[in-house]
This record gives sequence, C-alpha cells and structure tokens, in this order.
Amino acid sequence: MERPLDEGTARAAVKAAFEAVNADDVRVNIEASETGFLRYAVNEVTTSGQVTDATTTVTCAVGPKHATVAIHGVRPTDVAAAARRALELARVAPDDPEYVPSPGAATMKPVTAAWSDMPVGPDDRAALVADAIAVAKKEGLLGYGFVRDFRVTEVAATRRGFFGIHHGTGCDSTTTARTSSGDGSGWGCAGAVAFKDVDLAGAARIACDKAQRSRKPQPLDPGVYPVVLEPAAVGGLLSMSMLEARTADEGRSPFSKPGGGSRVGEKLFGSLTLKSDPWSLVVPSAPFDNEGMPRPPVTWVEAGLLRKLRNSRYWAKKMKRAADARYDTSLPTGPKSESLEALIAGLERGLVVTRLWYIRTVEPQTATVTGLTRDGVFLVENGKIVHPVNNFRFNQSIIGMFADAEAYSAPVRVTDEGGDPLAAPAVRCKAFRMSSRSDAV
Repeated sequence: MERPLDEGTARAAVKAAFEAVNADDVRVNIEASETGFLRYAVNEVTTSGQVTDATTTVTCAVGPKHATVAIHGVRPTDVAAAARRALELARVAPDDPEYVPSPGAATMKPVTAAWSDMPVGPDDRAALVADAIAVAKKEGLLGYGFVRDFRVTEVAATRRGFFGIHHGTGCDSTTTARTSSGDGSGWGCAGAVAFKDVDLAGAARIACDKAQRSRKPQPLDPGVYPVVLEPAAVGGLLSMSMLEARTADEGRSPFSKPGGGSRVGEKLFGSLTLKSDPWSLVVPSAPFDNEGMPRPPVTWVEAGLLRKLRNSRYWAKKMKRAADARYDTSLPTGPKSESLEALIAGLERGLVVTRLWYIRTVEPQTATVTGLTRDGVFLVENGKIVHPVNNFRFNQSIIGMFADAEAYSAPVRVTDEGGDPLAAPAVRCKAFRMSSRSDAV
C-alpha cells in the first residue's frame, strides 16, 4: 500500500527549507497522514469520515532566539516561504536561555513492524462495526463505540545532518455496551498495527458480558482493597507517569532524593520492568523523536529498580550528561505473565476494575492521582467474582501501586483516554485506595 509521503517528496521539502534561509539552525518536521473513522451509538452508525492531511513545521534559530511556523502541505515553494517567515520571527523573538542546537546525523534501522500493506476503506470499517453491533443486539444491549485507523509518515530533519523518516499504520477501537435500563455498563478495546488483526467483535463480547454482570451493583464502602486492574486501567495510570531527570534533580518529583539528587538506583517499583522500544511488536513507533533524537531501546525500571530518568537535551547539557529522546510508548512487564483469570483467582477478597477515567494528578511528589472507575467493578471472594459493586473515586500513588503489585499478565495493546495506543498488562496489587463512592455506571 502506498505511503502517505514518499522519501523523495519529503527530502525535496526539507531541502527547500534549508536553502531558503541563512539561519544558525533549521529543523523541519512533517507529518502526512490518512485517517479513517467510524462512530456508532445505540446500535447505529452515527458518523463516518476520512481525513487526509500533511503538516510541515519549520523551526529557525538565530543564536538563542527561535521561532516556528507550521503550514498544511509539503510543496517546496510553500515550505521555503514558511522557513523565511520563521526566520523573520526568530530575529525578533526573546532569547531562550534553554535553547540547544539541533542534533546532528545519526543512523537508525527502520521499524518495519509498524507498517501493514492492507488497504482500509469505509466498507471495511462498516463491516467491523456491524459485527460489534450484532453482538450487542444479540445480548439485548445498546452498543456504542469508535473505530479509527491511520496511515502516517513522520519526518524529522535538521540542518546539522539528521534525517529520519518513519511509516506507520494502526487501527484502534473502543466499544461500550449498556443495558436499556441504564443499570449496567461494560467496555472493551481492540487494536493492532494491521486492520485485519483488530477483533472488535471480541471486544464487544467482553463489553456485553461486563454489562450483563454489572446490573444492579451492590453498595460497598470506600476503603483500601486488594485489586486486579485490567490492562486498560493500568494503561491509564502509566500514561500519567513522568520519568524526567530535571524534575527529580530540582526536587519536584517522587524520584527526588531528600537533600538533592535523584533516586536512580533505588528499588521503588516492586517487581516491575519498564522499557521503551520503538521496535516493540505491541506498540511500535518511530525510531526518532520530533527533535531529531534517535530512540534506542532503553530500560527505565528493571525488576523494580529505577535504572534511568530521561534527560532532555537542555538538562543533559546543563548537567553534563547524555541526552535522551522523548519516547511515545513504554512496555511494562512483570517477572512472569499470568492470565487474567489467574490474577483474579489469587484474590482472597478484593475488587476487579475494568478501567479508570478522568485521571488527574493530585500530588506530583508522590505520583498520586485521582479518577473514577467505570464500566464494571466486581467484588471477588475466595478467588471468584461474586457480584458487581458501585463505582468509586480513587486516590492512589502510582509508585505505591507498583510497589504493592503481586502479579502481572502479559502486556497488550490498549487505548488511553484520547484514543491513542499504549501497552499495559493486568496487575494484581495488595492495596488500592478507593476514597469515595461514585454514582457513575
């Protein structure tokens, strides 16, 4: 299948920007994409569309002054004009005390696993959704959901010699099943690099099962409970974690050491291992970031030990360290992988949580966040689900949760609140603070 942008066209746009201006530094970023989507509600398709776009962003610097101009398209004459305008703005911009010149040339192998040649059109999305709606109708439930597939080409280039181009595809979908009486709700998600590997009907069956089983939840008081968090719930928490060296060194993060410095080298995360790897088969990504920094595989946490915090290019220069790229995704794992059923069987008395919603930071220095449970919370006794319970608002330290984690499933592809893909396992942990009841279903 044709890429949204070929390398020859990308290089022509980059060359036009570089030749148009006599700036101290120039960086060009291009994102060309084709995105299709389909939304359905109450067992009917409500919205369908497809968007094709290309955005070129040119950043010019004059000493410590810099400015950025973005345009739609990649036509060389337009890119050159954007570069000239960026240079004009840079000359009158205030000095940036944290400006660092762009990176130079680097070698990266392509992430071939990020691309599927399978073409996708409106009929393909409709067929996928039709299967999910059929599942909901068969169960006498109301189905709601969203499917989005994409093809994207990302380009980052600097006048100092860096040029990176990455092609990726993906399809990510969510589905919700509700009872007509409004007393039960379930949720599921499905995603993959290739459209053919997305099992939305399977996700709909999971959502329908949860909706049926979550009818008439029994009241349960807030408190600290052992829990099994399903992958979507864990993914929501992981998306809030910030492994930044600067905030740790400045005393503003849970990784700050009293008296100065960071807690790198301390065992903080139980048995968690957390890596970032663009070549991951679960969530592959570009092998470079938008600043033109290569993304080699990196281990942040190993068997609970904090191995590394990310140093931005500015902070690395200030602290005389090696700079790190910004990564889009991470891959969390435990010492071994168990099934979700095995994780639940290990609970003497506790809760199973489908997913979390509206997660927000409460206390950055302890990585404490708050949010709400949604779409199915179930009480477990003696390793078996006995009945649904009300939803909760929670207040929980992410680090404390992983420190208390007892067991993990294998990581799978899930979606965050914004619909973007990430990898997460299910986790069983000894203590999770449900701070108050929620009337949400």
